[in-house]
Amino acid sequence: MYARNAFSKMTGSQIDKLFEMVASSDIPKKISDEGDFDKHSVALAKAMGLTNLAATFGMLFTNELRNLLGF
Repeated sequence: MYARNAFSKMTGSQIDKLFEMVASSDIPKKISDEGDFDKHSVALAKAMGLTNLAATFGMLFTNELRNLLGF
């Protein structure tokens, strides 16, 4: 539930950046090869890698901070 709420607050440019990260990487292949339906969040995090995961959390954190500060 939290992820859905957090991602719904992303701007259009942030969503574009997220799709660019996925498209320019081997994330879809890793998910297909190593994915575990029962532990999909773990499989997604492993597939994204630390750099992409950190960038995504940075965008989500920025949105939450803006929301808290009323921007």
